[in-house]
Amino acid sequence: MVFYRAFEDEIETRQALLYLALNMVSTGFAFWVSFGYFEHKEYALSSVAPSWLAGYALFLGFFFMRSSRLGNSWLLDYIGEISYSVYLLHPLFLFTLAAGFGASWLTIGLTIVLSLVAAQFSDQWIEKPGIQLGKNIVKRLHPS
Repeated sequence: MVFYRAFEDEIETRQALLYLALNMVSTGFAFWVSFGYFEHKEYALSSVAPSWLAGYALFLGFFFMRSSRLGNSWLLDYIGEISYSVYLLHPLFLFTLAAGFGASWLTIGLTIVLSLVAAQFSDQWIEKPGIQLGKNIVKRLHPS
């Protein structure tokens, strides 16, 4: 939300970066507490932190290239359109495939492909009709 406000020029990018830095510090503190005081059978800080840092790096990369030619591509627009469905569905494929193939590049690749395909169907047949239904209900309840 902070970066959306920066994108809409409601706040300065510098302020959004400050909030991001605070978020990263608080996340780092949470990792320190979590991995320092509690035992985790399946995860270690060395396996979790890089994925979080990669997420931050990807987000910042896409944020700063938003006004470039690549940032205005139809592919990124499409992925943005179905991103919520991808977010909801990817764990189903990730955990199912990891149980069968283990942690491998095959698991990652299949997870990406299957998540994108399933997200397209979910967006088209569940999310968009659900949003339209909600708008129709609101319109009937509040005609003005």
